[in-house]
Amino acid sequence: MYKHPLISCVVMIGALALLPSSALAEEQEDTSVSSATAPNWSLGAGVGLFSYGTSEYPIGGLSSLGISSSAPSYSLSAERRLGDSLWLLFKGSFHYFQNDIPVSSLSGTDTIERSTLSAGAAAGIRYLLASGIVDVSAYGMVGGVYSEVGGETQTTNGTGISSYLSPAPGSTAFSVGATAGLALERNLIDNLSLRLATDLLDGYWSKAKTKTIDSDGNKNRTLSEGFDVGVQLRPTLEIRFYF
Repeated sequence: MYKHPLISCVVMIGALALLPSSALAEEQEDTSVSSATAPNWSLGAGVGLFSYGTSEYPIGGLSSLGISSSAPSYSLSAERRLGDSLWLLFKGSFHYFQNDIPVSSLSGTDTIERSTLSAGAAAGIRYLLASGIVDVSAYGMVGGVYSEVGGETQTTNGTGISSYLSPAPGSTAFSVGATAGLALERNLIDNLSLRLATDLLDGYWSKAKTKTIDSDGNKNRTLSEGFDVGVQLRPTLEIRFYF
């Protein structure tokens, strides 16, 4: 997490607009591209930059288990042109993070390994609102996300984990819902472009199975489900290729 995420996003938007483009001179000569010659497909790869708001992960994700992580998420996407300004969008996202958490034991402080994984898929549409040096578009998607917690259930010396380590390994969650946002895109060279997209609104239903293990080794399981709607700033930086 950045200390000033709003300032960081403004800086990135400004840098995106100032990037050089070999297509700028061509736009002065001919600003229109016929549908027959315009690319109909787009492939992209992106990395999440930060999250600021009510839900850290798209369509719930690990947020359904009450987990927060500074590790980035990654995405792959494909788009198919439906019209001059309308695109069909498919997107897959992935997050994995592993770390050692300090826990108390009879011998002092030990560490225990915990990992978090989240994978999801979504489909929707993207509509071009304005085109120019920087293209502006809006998008909406529906999809689902599966999340789980893995790792060890004992410390390195076998004394067991603390009661405060929750959720414990074996906890899982599944969420379905929708997200909407805005995207800014700048052409770099030929069919290669850079896109800064951010989710702005999420609405999702989630079902979670949360496991806990106390200091005596007793295992407990809690089932929960619910619906949540939130507003956030969750930018992703993508490199895209059109063909």
